[in-house]
Amino acid sequence: MPLSLTDLLYGCIIPAVTALVLGLLAARTDTASSQGGDEKSKSALGDWLSSLGILIAFIAGVLVGYWLLALAPWTPKSHWHYWPYAVAIACGVAWLGENLLARFSILRYLLYAIASVPIAWYLIPTWSDLEPDRTTCIAVMTAICTLTAAGIDQTIRCPSGRFRSQDNYAHLTLVAFQFVAVCITFLSGSLRFTQLVMIPMACVVALQLFPSTRRMLHKLVFPISIAFIGLLVIAQVNSYSRVPKLAYLMVALSPCVPEVMRRVVGKDADSKDGEGEDAAVKNPASETEQAGWFSRIAVAYFW
Repeated sequence: MPLSLTDLLYGCIIPAVTALVLGLLAARTDTASSQGGDEKSKSALGDWLSSLGILIAFIAGVLVGYWLLALAPWTPKSHWHYWPYAVAIACGVAWLGENLLARFSILRYLLYAIASVPIAWYLIPTWSDLEPDRTTCIAVMTAICTLTAAGIDQTIRCPSGRFRSQDNYAHLTLVAFQFVAVCITFLSGSLRFTQLVMIPMACVVALQLFPSTRRMLHKLVFPISIAFIGLLVIAQVNSYSRVPKLAYLMVALSPCVPEVMRRVVGKDADSKDGEGEDAAVKNPASETEQAGWFSRIAVAYFW
């Protein structure tokens, strides 16, 4: 049975509006907190509140959609029933990472990897005929969730760490990743999981509409990774379709494409010019322009 208007209202429109309204309030709180006190305390308080606010906006949108669609009981009885709780836990982990390890990306990604293990443990079923075996599935999902979070994080940031708020192609890459994840889930043969994966997509797209919320999206990289990779894994293990496992893997790792291209192609270009990293520091505009081309390549990769 195809998606109905009620499905779109409950699974897309209402979650998107919920996430956007709360996201705008989080952005407003961030602005208000920066109007008093010394500069250091203003920055710390603003980061703390904005991180908490944008994460609440995202998980609220997801939970509202999950509740309205009523596709599963709140008390988990199957492995995929843990999905909303996994996203909620990912939001808590992301808040810790963004506030305690904001300047240490490697340690932040390590935290994401550690948190991905118990999440994968609950989302992967305990079937005896699981192919590959459950331990391998948990290890692969942990690695993919970490790489996807790192890929999204690097895609929507400049190499120097500044947020790439004006690079529309970087955000188009994120939209393309989500859209193809929805398509792959649909092709897996489950309308139920397709409805679920549309919820986080609607929330993220809504938060990309305004610059004030868009600039905080890097705080959501781990919840976004868990939400989409978790559902891709769930759809794959429950699928009887002919969609190859490689298709799921390619979609899952696609956010890493822009960063890989930047490091490989960009490094070669810099070495030929003899400018190295100093050139990016002297000319920040070229950095964003270069990143835009890598994001274009990533968008082309999906198709």
